[in-house]
Amino acid sequence: MKKTAKSAAPKLTQDQRYMHAAIRYARRHAGVTGTNPSVACLIVAGEKGNQWIAGRGITAVGGRPHAEPVALEEAGKFAKGATAYVTLEPCAHHGATPPCATTLIEAGVERVVVAQLDPDGRVNSKGLHMLREAGIKVQKNIETEEAAWGLRGYLSRKTKSRPWVILKLAVTADGYLGLRGAANIAISGPVANAQTHLLRARMDAILVGSGTAIIDEPALTCRLSGLENRSPIRIFVENDKPVPTNSKAIKTASRVETFIACPQEKLEERKQQLAGTHCKFIACDTRDGKIALPELLADLADTGISTLMVEGGKKIAESFLENMLVDEILLYVSRDKMADKPKAKTNANWISWPTLPDAIPEGFHIKGHWQYGTDKAIRMVRD
Repeated sequence: MKKTAKSAAPKLTQDQRYMHAAIRYARRHAGVTGTNPSVACLIVAGEKGNQWIAGRGITAVGGRPHAEPVALEEAGKFAKGATAYVTLEPCAHHGATPPCATTLIEAGVERVVVAQLDPDGRVNSKGLHMLREAGIKVQKNIETEEAAWGLRGYLSRKTKSRPWVILKLAVTADGYLGLRGAANIAISGPVANAQTHLLRARMDAILVGSGTAIIDEPALTCRLSGLENRSPIRIFVENDKPVPTNSKAIKTASRVETFIACPQEKLEERKQQLAGTHCKFIACDTRDGKIALPELLADLADTGISTLMVEGGKKIAESFLENMLVDEILLYVSRDKMADKPKAKTNANWISWPTLPDAIPEGFHIKGHWQYGTDKAIRMVRD
């Protein structure tokens, strides 16, 4: 029988290859650039067939300086006549530093390739217009989809006025989250847990309900060696149960930025109770006795938070899903069933996930799946 030849993967253009490299480089500072997105810039010098990366830059920790001036400084004299590959449109407005579009013009680059336009009203194609007006060739929308995925938090904050929300859940093979009223049961294995900590290092903030804080006493920090200083901002949502003043999270608020999101009418009382703990506070609107999550997310966006991981229990997960506020679900599925867990054998008061692990919630599609040790991970993204 004649074998059918496999179709070869489409060959990438030079622009695509360099942009892929820039997008990968931008991931290095995800979650640590403050209110600015993590953007990368490559300065490619030389003639066709003999080109090299003369300079590279990434948005600095804290957000300044931007990627373009860093890359141009490294490239030096080789920037003149070169091509700049930038994952997000160069800014066009004056802030603490001159516009990056101006910096590229003054450096004498010949061409600028951009992956994603910047929806910020101060930019939004103005950066490209400045470059063209200066006689620089501009190529836009190169690897836009891949760049947008890396910038999804920033794009969500600018276009939806709320962070990109990732709901992270770990369930047993038969779809259980844990035991009601009991301390946390280890569901995921060490490899999957390490992936969770890596994700925390890339997030701006992490959120749980106060019920989870009371029962599980989670630290919500990144505990990977070398990345401990990249723990996200911690947010505790309080409805009727306040986080105890002697909890682990409250005691460590001086080391890891911690917010208490409580009803407006309880704000002053909570401030007095937690005086001297270094906690910060968000006064929240309520609806039917619960924190109004859409308004809370808008407040978080106003502070510059672009990516938010929700890592609480069933109640907080269902609240976010019911309010259509989840953009991405990361579901870690253990190979074990709940009855196989030692703590579960004496207590059948199990908490189930609303759907079985192999079911896709309405409005989502699977974007990827992986095997982490004995656990499988499924990424689902809203349609």
